[in-house]
Amino acid sequence: MAVSQSLTEAKEIVGGIAIFDLKSKEEAVEGALRFMELHKKHWPGWEGETEIRQMYGPEDSGPKA
Repeated sequence: MAVSQSLTEAKEIVGGIAIFDLKSKEEAVEGALRFMELHKKHWPGWEGETEIRQMYGPEDSGPKA
């Protein structure tokens, strides 16, 4: 059996994660925009995207039994 498929080159995919402690969705959007602008400033021609996700900490898990 032969399989032919196009594969993305490793140089085309770069991933990462940044975690920020912010108070609101608006603050998260502003922080993400600043973060993306830093990439554009330091890597001219850089193109990318970001995703904002809410995370929870121990204080969000409710009362302890």
